[in-house]
Amino acid sequence: KRVVIKSGTAKFAVRVLEPDAYPTIGNPNEDGCAFDIGAKDFASLFEVTNYAAGRDVVAGPAFHGVHLHAKGGRLIGVASDTKRLGLTSVALPKGAEGLPDKGLTVPLDGVKELGRLLKELDEVVTVSVSKGLIRLQTPTLTFTSRLLDAQFVDYARIIPKVNGGGATVHPVAFKDALDRAAVVYASGLHKYEP
Repeated sequence: KRVVIKSGTAKFAVRVLEPDAYPTIGNPNEDGCAFDIGAKDFASLFEVTNYAAGRDVVAGPAFHGVHLHAKGGRLIGVASDTKRLGLTSVALPKGAEGLPDKGLTVPLDGVKELGRLLKELDEVVTVSVSKGLIRLQTPTLTFTSRLLDAQFVDYARIIPKVNGGGATVHPVAFKDALDRAAVVYASGLHKYEP
């Protein structure tokens, strides 16, 4: 089949497929959970963490997205590339208790698209999750993405436990110290050769 597009003296014949030739993605509302959450809150789970998501093959497939799970009355977003860890949380929306126990990982491409779509919204969105799919809906938007089929690591084991110690630093002085350390790190002087 072809569609003919005409404009002025130009004429193009474009090959097309029938709508039923496209693969069906499925419906996450059928066998999963659904919850309503503010667009800004949901977007924050991705905005704060996606910098740490793996973008190379070395990290492995489980690290190529943002992992979401429910714990302690919070909806937690976490990402890592095995060198960095981004972690944030929002209050657990009603209905999100039905998330899978192991959580779910939204692939990085889906995270980028969600960030772009949610940036402009200031309303409540409905998130539906089932095995392998996540769907975000508003009255004017529907976004569906497959989820990564890989087990995310137990990141809580690597986060140091509170040991009662603490430090108070002046923010400007601390930032200046980090800037100086970054210069040394970037110059390659940090390498150790026996």
